[in-house]
Amino acid sequence: MWSGYYTAASGMVSTLTQLDVVTNNLANMTTPGFKKDVAHFQTANYRTEPETPGEENLFRRILNSQSTLAGTKTDFSSGPMVTTGRNLDLAIQGEGFFVVRTPQGDRYTRQGALQINEKGELVSASGAQLLDKNNAPVTIPGNTVHFTENGDVFSDGVYVTALKVVKFDKPEGLSKEGTGLYTAAQGTKETILETPQVRSGTLEKSNVSIEEAMGDLIRIQRTFEFQERVMTTLLNDVARKTTEEVGRPT
Repeated sequence: MWSGYYTAASGMVSTLTQLDVVTNNLANMTTPGFKKDVAHFQTANYRTEPETPGEENLFRRILNSQSTLAGTKTDFSSGPMVTTGRNLDLAIQGEGFFVVRTPQGDRYTRQGALQINEKGELVSASGAQLLDKNNAPVTIPGNTVHFTENGDVFSDGVYVTALKVVKFDKPEGLSKEGTGLYTAAQGTKETILETPQVRSGTLEKSNVSIEEAMGDLIRIQRTFEFQERVMTTLLNDVARKTTEEVGRPT
């Protein structure tokens, strides 16, 4: 009896977690370079009670195939490219991440809305320093800046340095750290891309599809409503059996 109750409750918790994932994706639809998260589930295959006829049997079979949350993964597929015409807006076509330096250490990002700070350094919107292939902050000495498609940086027509763009054989080793940054787990190997595809005057949009996300929301809502029905049925069943036990002659 109680195993079915706990199974239903676990299913509701998993559904609410999936709701959090989808709503966070929607909230970041307009964030450049944002990568959506996807909740992954595994079938628990619980056995709760012997099968009985009717609607209750349907509920039992639903419970016996309840899915539990196995975790969330980031979808690193590319988002659409949008032309901005702003010279300091950069996007990576295909694989790769910019490397930036923060007070907490070096991080990785796909967000390329850059600025030039008071020191002449190229920085992200959050102030993180963009790094070159020598692991040094990129500094613009002149009045103008130009980027080539392979990541070379020119200022006033003179070569300055080359952007550090890296790839990972196992991107699942990256973890989100907010503001579009990622950290790499220990042992995650990075490789510098010698000929990255960098597009200036362009930003990568998020890879969140509004149609897909809204469809997920509708499905999650229906799932949760059904799980509530299952829970209510189980609780009513508990109350009925308890009443019968109390009223049974001793």
